[in-house]
Amino acid sequence: MPVGEGTKQDSNPVSRILDGAIPAGIVGGGGTIMDQDSEINMGIVSIRKDQWGQFLQMMVDSSDNFSTWEYWKLQMDETIMQMAAQGLEVVEVPIDLDAFDDWCTHHRLQRDGKSRARYASELLRNGGA
Repeated sequence: MPVGEGTKQDSNPVSRILDGAIPAGIVGGGGTIMDQDSEINMGIVSIRKDQWGQFLQMMVDSSDNFSTWEYWKLQMDETIMQMAAQGLEVVEVPIDLDAFDDWCTHHRLQRDGKSRARYASELLRNGGA
């Protein structure tokens, strides 16, 4: 499922978030949250390398994601640097996919960027990140 050049994943996610062109929660398919009530302006979901295959199989939006963990991680790191350059405080929110899967089942949610963002937001609010 490689993502080719010119797809939404290859355009600048920072400017697309800041200008409202895309909602927080789908940057890089990883799930991004914005929390205006805390000291953290933005959280970006982080997936462990050993869970990458599980991530691609589990997520209904996996075709929107990068084909390799290394490429996804590189894009995430670049996005974090770009957002920091825009004055946003950014934090990686590592999620365990098994716990996320259980959470989605409990809340009857699809396993997608929107749910990842909601889950990460809850982790941040509850001090779990």
